[in-house]
Amino acid sequence: MRDYIVTRILAKTGMALVRLAQAPNGEFVALKTPLQSTLDDPEQLKRFANEIGTHLQLQHSNIARVVEGSALIDNPYIVMHYYPDGSLDRYLQETGKPDLLRGLKFMRDIGLALNYLHDKGFVHQDIKSSNIFLQGDKAVLGDFGVAVSIQNPKYAAGSPFYMAPEIYRGDPGSIESDVYSLGILTYETLTGHRPYNGKSYDELMMAHLTQYPKSLLQTHAGLTRKAALAIEKALAKNPKDRIHLNHFIAALDENIKQLENPNALPQEQAQMQKERFSGSLRNSPPPQTTPPAEEDKKGFFQRLFGKKRS
Repeated sequence: MRDYIVTRILAKTGMALVRLAQAPNGEFVALKTPLQSTLDDPEQLKRFANEIGTHLQLQHSNIARVVEGSALIDNPYIVMHYYPDGSLDRYLQETGKPDLLRGLKFMRDIGLALNYLHDKGFVHQDIKSSNIFLQGDKAVLGDFGVAVSIQNPKYAAGSPFYMAPEIYRGDPGSIESDVYSLGILTYETLTGHRPYNGKSYDELMMAHLTQYPKSLLQTHAGLTRKAALAIEKALAKNPKDRIHLNHFIAALDENIKQLENPNALPQEQAQMQKERFSGSLRNSPPPQTTPPAEEDKKGFFQRLFGKKRS
């Protein structure tokens, strides 16, 4: 590890301490090292080293950037780029919900990060506002402490406010459970509050299993029907009914482009306009209707007006 000058504590997790530090070149970084309790617990130490090992494999513009790190069990640590705007959780608490365009951009970014993570063969399992870090209009995903292999998810994990119904039932984490958590996070980001609340774990579980959030269409002018439906589908109780992540990202991206260029037609309307004024349609003769054959006229009118009452 290089010589870093530690300035202050940024955060404390269950396994590690995250501190703001300055590198020899003057760059500010986030230095994450294990707690003493983690060092004293072989199982916890192994999990922390696995987290570092996973993060070191990831290189994407929407995943917290790694400066350096080591997954060696005797000295695991990671140095990450410092995001001065802090976490999305802090943003929501201090500023409130972002405007619709910015909120959609945040969620599209996290969708892209998740898509990359899944392509790499991992499930995150802990999508929540405190694990999202901001820099201007850009959002990045961090904290891979409970990430597992898609092919061999050894355990289920998550934060109760964001966990999918099947995780509450004891099923392992999956791509679909990550999509559900992203749906919860999106709802929270756009409204400023989570869709489900409870005073206890059991109350939260019942809410996720049995309740449905209010539609965002009535409260968010500018949110397209397609984007609102994508969020609702992400929150489907049955994992098989959830929207594919690529479709979720596409719906948000289309809404973002429409907000950035309000004079442009939505994609569906643009396609209809293109077809309406295409040469093939303009020059096509009107469709011809063939009258029913003479012998079928009786049956035709009976089907049209119904049988004659006696």
